[in-house]
Amino acid sequence: HVMRRLEALARVHGLAAPTMRMRATADGSPYVTDNGNPIVDVSGWAIADARALEAAIGAIVGVVESGLFALRPADVLIVPEQDAIRTIARGA
Repeated sequence: HVMRRLEALARVHGLAAPTMRMRATADGSPYVTDNGNPIVDVSGWAIADARALEAAIGAIVGVVESGLFALRPADVLIVPEQDAIRTIARGA
């Protein structure tokens, strides 16, 4: 259901057809979160309005989170660097 709705969303918003795949573990079984939710990776979209897209994806029944973080940005960024990990807090 969610994958079909994402395809329809792309058509309505004039986006390229998304490339989607169910994330899988090394043995090929579906990867699920700690809460048992499957993860769908979507690529191939040129996002002009991330806030509107996040809202539209969030309105799809069955979607828990989009991973765009445009409506409510992250409080902390954790950035891997060659020899260290840098943490950047919002407002710092």
